[in-house]
Amino acid sequence: SIRSLVDAMITVSDNAATNKLISFLGMEEINHTIEKFGFSDTVLKRKMLDYEARAQGLDNDTSVKDTMRFFELLYKNELLGSPYDGKMMGYLQRQQVNTKIPLLLPENAKAAHKTGELEDVENDCGIVRTPKGDFIICVLTNHVRDTAQARQGIAKFTRLVYDLVNR
Repeated sequence: SIRSLVDAMITVSDNAATNKLISFLGMEEINHTIEKFGFSDTVLKRKMLDYEARAQGLDNDTSVKDTMRFFELLYKNELLGSPYDGKMMGYLQRQQVNTKIPLLLPENAKAAHKTGELEDVENDCGIVRTPKGDFIICVLTNHVRDTAQARQGIAKFTRLVYDLVNR
């Protein structure tokens, strides 16, 4: 079902599920929706793990600005509106790849986040809920040589922001 594909795409970063959704919705329609929301730095040019297309220079692009805006709209329940934003938050809270944003957070902090990985990429963006205030965080990387170090860096950066918010 669409629901199970969305769940797999978000909670376990299942690229096959993502590709099925791209085929079902259509790349042109997805890009039209991205444009409609005003995410000017974001474009889908290929399916996930299509290394041949990537070698030809076709890559999927986004920016910290667009990703932060996406999470801001979601947080304010202004992306798709109720109940859809709440469902999206539920998927993001069930993210199972927790080696970055939530890694060093205390148990009283909750993260709703989406990761992204390639051989030379370690990304994680989301909303962190804390006792003294919530915050949106987004780290996008490329040309990563040491993935473990990049993941630790994202985790440490998130904890630094958490500590600043919760002084």
